[in-house]
Amino acid sequence: MKSPALLRTISWKTLLACIAGVLLASTIAHAELPVPVPETTPAALARIRDGNIQWAAFRLLDLAIPLLILFTGLGARLRRMCESISGHRWFWAVTLFACAYLVLAGLIALPFDFSAGYVWTHAAGWSHQALPDWLKGEGVQIAVKVVVAALLIWLPYKLIARSPRRWWLYASVGTLSKGSRTVRCLPALPCRLRVMGRAV
Repeated sequence: MKSPALLRTISWKTLLACIAGVLLASTIAHAELPVPVPETTPAALARIRDGNIQWAAFRLLDLAIPLLILFTGLGARLRRMCESISGHRWFWAVTLFACAYLVLAGLIALPFDFSAGYVWTHAAGWSHQALPDWLKGEGVQIAVKVVVAALLIWLPYKLIARSPRRWWLYASVGTLSKGSRTVRCLPALPCRLRVMGRAV
């Protein structure tokens, strides 16, 4: 007589094989159907080009904001202010600095976000959101970043204190796992971008 653990293993393998077979059969059955491809218009190509330029500009902005805060001395002044407010307790000083940095970076990027996220999308006809709703959404994004930073900013410092020689390795593995989870979740996120007049 077979053991219950072996029967459970066999039943799970059978179930997975059946699911894989159904998915494969449905894929093969629909493989021959023609897919309508809309014609590419010059306006659509211009939108795509503008979107690519905008993406590159935002990546440069992501680099420029920390450099601006570092090289203007604003970061040092912000650190001193956070230390004096926190009474020179490192945990609260780091937490306050992270929160203040995120708010400051969000305010610096706000005109660019407004241009790309409100003006550009309204001009293209992709959005009909009112300005107060858009501002509320931006405020919520910054608030969520601040809360998450306040809750998690101590982790890298604890990691460095625990493992001063290998902290960089552990941080890299953590970053890679976060990145892979993000990439896996991206297809599930709703996409509001319209290309060539059709929802993507």
